[in-house]
Amino acid sequence: MKKNNNLPYLIAEVGGNHAGNFQLAKESIINAKKSGADCIKYQWYSAKSIVHPKMKVMKHVRKKSKEKTQFERFKNLELSHDQIKELYFLSKKHKIDFCVTPFDVSYVKFLSKYVNFFKIASGDLDFIPLLKEINKYRKPVFISTGLSNHKKIQNALKLLKNCKVTILHCISSYPTPIEQANLKNILNLKIKYKNEIGLSDHTIGNISALVAIGMGVRTIEKHFLPNSKIKNVGDFALSLNPEQFKKFRLEINDAYLSLGNSRNDLYKSEINFKKTLKRSIYYNKNLKKGDKINQNDIICLRPFEENGIKIELYNKIINNKIKRNVRKFELIKPSDLK
Repeated sequence: MKKNNNLPYLIAEVGGNHAGNFQLAKESIINAKKSGADCIKYQWYSAKSIVHPKMKVMKHVRKKSKEKTQFERFKNLELSHDQIKELYFLSKKHKIDFCVTPFDVSYVKFLSKYVNFFKIASGDLDFIPLLKEINKYRKPVFISTGLSNHKKIQNALKLLKNCKVTILHCISSYPTPIEQANLKNILNLKIKYKNEIGLSDHTIGNISALVAIGMGVRTIEKHFLPNSKIKNVGDFALSLNPEQFKKFRLEINDAYLSLGNSRNDLYKSEINFKKTLKRSIYYNKNLKKGDKINQNDIICLRPFEENGIKIELYNKIINNKIKRNVRKFELIKPSDLK
């Protein structure tokens, strides 16, 4: 996987937002790259191997889709092996990483030749045949953890022992209400596992992802619309169009850059303000050589002057005798004191 100057790694999740239109699937790659995504991700379905023929279409999809069963929906979203291959080469041409979530065990061997990493959906984290097959190819794997507990995550990690696994905090609700994003679980995952921890974000907007960056997350998956015109797709409510994703990229970068490092001294941006915001110690009245300084004889004022006595030595100035005549508002210098 390519890292963008150590900035967070952003995955544009197309999922089924291409609505079965292969031209839209291809357009997603171009627009995702332009929008600053590091990776384009698809979901690859075989209707007959994922869903019961009579299962009703999911509630969040029903609002945007005419299909009455999930079987119809997945059938309309199916891509061929040749199409997946074409999407891979187009991604390579545009220098964006390529990932696919396989929902059919038989797809894994074929995909292993093309994907930068595999993604396992939350609902399949305990689908043992799929995990065992993916483990054979020793490629990196991202796992979403919606619908799961620690026991299921640990079992999945054991089954994927040959793979470098990134664990994505995820709430499998579409869209996820912001008050149910449960982002503190990211900290629990970081304590519990040595794996990299990321976020698969199903909330509306950018807030959850920005908070996650502050919690140390460096990989974020966000649902992506192929273009700014498409609306009649099941994941529309929680997806970003290219213009929104471009803004998302910039906000994520700013959030990451704002973290900075631990403080040892002045930060670069503070240097020009040191003189005007810090104080130095000045004489508060005219004094003669040999006078003993008392507290009323000195005052701490801006600006700060490098050649003055450090303000933390304030108490040591008191009761010192001065070596020269001084005037009010003159800077107290180390050479003034005996």
